[in-house]
This record gives sequence, C-alpha cells and structure tokens, in this order.
Amino acid sequence: LLDRLILLYETEKEKIVADPNRPAVGTIVESHVDKGAGPVATVLIQGGTLRVGDTLGVGGAFYGKVRAMRDYKGTSIKTAEPSVPAQVLGWKVAPVVGDVLEVSDGELLEKTAKSKMRGASLQMVGPSMKQMAQIEGEDEKKMIQVILKADVLGSMEAVLGLFQKVRNEKVGISVLSKALGSVTEADVTRAAASNAIILAFGVGTQSNVEQLARDRGVEILSFDIIYKLFDEVLKRLDALLGSEVIQTHLGRF
Repeated sequence: LLDRLILLYETEKEKIVADPNRPAVGTIVESHVDKGAGPVATVLIQGGTLRVGDTLGVGGAFYGKVRAMRDYKGTSIKTAEPSVPAQVLGWKVAPVVGDVLEVSDGELLEKTAKSKMRGASLQMVGPSMKQMAQIEGEDEKKMIQVILKADVLGSMEAVLGLFQKVRNEKVGISVLSKALGSVTEADVTRAAASNAIILAFGVGTQSNVEQLARDRGVEILSFDIIYKLFDEVLKRLDALLGSEVIQTHLGRF
C-alpha cells in the first residue's frame, strides 16, 4: 500500500493539490463519545485549514464549534491543514464515520439546520410508522424490543450485525432506537412506553437515570463484551419460545 501511494504521488503530484486557504473540508474517519469530553471525532482534512473556533457543519446541519484539536500523537494543535488527521472536540452530536465535514458560516448553519436537527430528534423518539406496522402485523411472532446504546460506532455495528443473524419464525429482535453515548432519561422514557429493554455497551448510566429506570420498571443491561450481550438476548429469545412438546406415537388401539 505504501509503495502504491509513493508511486501515485510521484506520477500525479502536480494534479493532487489542495488549497489551504479555503474553509476546511474533511472526512470523518472515527467517532465516539468520551465520558469526560463528550462527542469526539477524528477528521482527515482534504482541503482548506481547520482552526479552533471554526463552525462544524455536516450535511448542512450545525454540529457545534471546534473547542480543541489534537494530532495523532495526542498533542494539542490550533490548526489542521490538508492531509492532516485531527481529533476534534466540541461536537454537539457525534457524527457518523464517512460523513463529510464542511466549515461554513455558523449563523447560516444554525438558521437553516436547526429544523433538520429538530426533525431528526423527533424521528428518534420512537419507532416509525413502518416499524409500527411491521410490529402490529406480526401477531404470531414475539419480539424483544431493544434500545441500543454504545460507546463507538464500530461496537454498535458489530452488535447490530449479530442481531441480523437471528432468524426465527416465532421470535425476533426489534431495535427501536440506537445511538452513541450514555443512557439518558429520554431512553428510559422511550423504553417504558414501548416495553423495551436498554442494552448499554461500553457506556455508563448516571444515578438519576438508574433511579428513573427503577421507578418506571425499565431494565438497563450493561456489557463490556459483545458476545455476553448477544448471549443474554438469545436467552431471552429462548424464554419467549417456551417449552416444546414432542409427541411420539408408540402404537394404536
């Protein structure tokens, strides 16, 4: 890979150029929620220069402002130029790996994108109409309702991948919502309304949220190993199946 990159650079170096003077544009290559720092994402700058204080925009939506940046060694930096990966702090919401970061006018983003962010949050309140129709249409199939919270996107995708492998005509798993970060009061309220369990992988739960869960009768199950989480879900699916009665005819009168 390194040899190919060097060859590409030597043959195309006159064409592979970036303007460091324009507003920064980059790709999110890693995203997670840190317990102390909040949403953190690593951005590979592809054009322009990212600076502390710049407005973070993703898909035309306002995602916060650059509060601090670190380089690949963990050293604090003030600017990140093209080809530089920078760990960025200051996000309001954790972006998704593969999203494109664009620095833009903060006031314009806030005006045009607050409605989008508000709409997105409303969509996360509960299952969609299509999901509800599927749930109601599966009278004979018993479903475990799940709200999934994870520390990083990779962990969430791994858990969802295991869920997709569960194929049974009588039982199944319905993921009502999924998000990065700690379990919140909104998650507990949503779980109580839909009779769901909350699966927390690699994230904590504050004492006030735990108290609300006890008051609402909501289960919050915490895990740090993916297969332990999956085994617990399989046990609950087995419990939904119930005991199987097998009749063997030994003879006839």
